[in-house]
Amino acid sequence: MGRLALASLSLLYVPGCGPTGQEASLYVERLGPAGAGHEYVAWLETPTEWVPIARFDGGADQVVQTNIDEDVLEEAAADWGEFVVTVQPKDQESMGAHRVVFGVLTSGWPLQYEGEALASPEVYQAIQVKPDAALGTPTTATHDDLAQGLWWLLNDPFLEAAADDAWVYEGWVITDAGRFSTGRFSTDGPDHDGAGPSAGPGAGWDHPGQDFIGEALQLVGARVELTLEPEPDTSPEPFSLVVAGNESIPELTVRQPGTSNGFESFSLKIGYDRINLPKVTLEVPWEE
Repeated sequence: MGRLALASLSLLYVPGCGPTGQEASLYVERLGPAGAGHEYVAWLETPTEWVPIARFDGGADQVVQTNIDEDVLEEAAADWGEFVVTVQPKDQESMGAHRVVFGVLTSGWPLQYEGEALASPEVYQAIQVKPDAALGTPTTATHDDLAQGLWWLLNDPFLEAAADDAWVYEGWVITDAGRFSTGRFSTDGPDHDGAGPSAGPGAGWDHPGQDFIGEALQLVGARVELTLEPEPDTSPEPFSLVVAGNESIPELTVRQPGTSNGFESFSLKIGYDRINLPKVTLEVPWEE
């Protein structure tokens, strides 16, 4: 996104983010809402500490204006200090574990200091997962209700590599009745709530997913998404990092009696590339 296009972004001033110093601008792109009680915090790394330089809520492309102590800028740029943005509770003063974007601060013409932060290494690795999904209801004995369960088939090396204490995946189905979570997970085994609160009497598959039996939900035609979420969760709504999705769940294939394997699988579209990854650019102009 060029600087002329950024002129249309909302302009924010964030007071009290540090000592009075050099004026700076953060150009924030493609960061969804931080979640109730949470915020994004931009940090600079110096040889001795991490220094918060701006706080904002996200949810829309915006320009955040702030002041940064001159010594902090000089120390960070001299040592190629990291420039990161975390999402964390508003009452947390220390740096949180959920790094959303990552870059380094440099100095030189035409700006005195500049840092461009794209998806952090852990986020970039996590969004490489290439999931498939399946319709099926293992918690009931019939195959007549296959369209009331959504399960994730994630035999993917990136899934295990992305699993850590800071981020997890969450599956979603979006129907005319609303948006429903299918559970949070970081491995290809059962997710945090098994087959879900609306499952039938039987056991679920040894995969993440959910059956919608108690409160029947027809999923053919619904949209599907897989998101990357902070752990612990910042909101009951999905976080803005959409790993993959599908415009609509396809119709079930009619199988001959005795040949059904109990589910219908389908592939999802990968949701991210370098064009739509989150990005935050820090610019500090030369002082007159």
